[in-house]
Amino acid sequence: MNALKTMCMLLSVLSIAAIGSANEISNPNFDTDLSGWDNPYARPAVWDSRDFADSPSSGSALLTEPDGNGAAFAILLQCLPVTEGAELEGSAQVYQSSGQSCGDGHGLFWYRYHDTTDCTGSQVGSLRFSSYSQVWDAWAETSINETVPAHAQSAEFYLAVICQDAGQSLSVHFDNVVVIVDSMAIFEDGFESSDLSGWSSSVP
Repeated sequence: MNALKTMCMLLSVLSIAAIGSANEISNPNFDTDLSGWDNPYARPAVWDSRDFADSPSSGSALLTEPDGNGAAFAILLQCLPVTEGAELEGSAQVYQSSGQSCGDGHGLFWYRYHDTTDCTGSQVGSLRFSSYSQVWDAWAETSINETVPAHAQSAEFYLAVICQDAGQSLSVHFDNVVVIVDSMAIFEDGFESSDLSGWSSSVP
């Protein structure tokens, strides 16, 4: 009986963890269009047939910053539900073609957290930026893993193109955008580092 109970508990935990591992991004692979993404500054953004996996039935988002160091960034945006204390695992694939007028720029993403569920409330914590690479003519990953700050209930997720050369233009492809919200982080606490201080062997 104890073995059966243990197995049931383990299956329950694994089921909940699997549910919590879904990609929160809508239209992450840009198969046919840019649906699900907002373009608040109306910067040039189009669907393009270049695809991270070279799939003939998919493509990518091609986002352009036409005026480096201008007043508005080139961004695509989604509002995501989050839970304070959860672990966010975010990544995206970016592609920059060489020969563009902007030689100092890159594609990346960032989070802006809010204390309401619809991304309209007060900002919580600081902006969190992903890594970036100035690799040209090849796909490269930009990513960041972090913990959702206290009181956050939603996060604006921005894909962005930044050009540091004033007045110059940079276009970047984005594909395979992933944000996993892991609200089951308690089940991982300490095991990787052998720190079991948060656990007790006492039976209530």
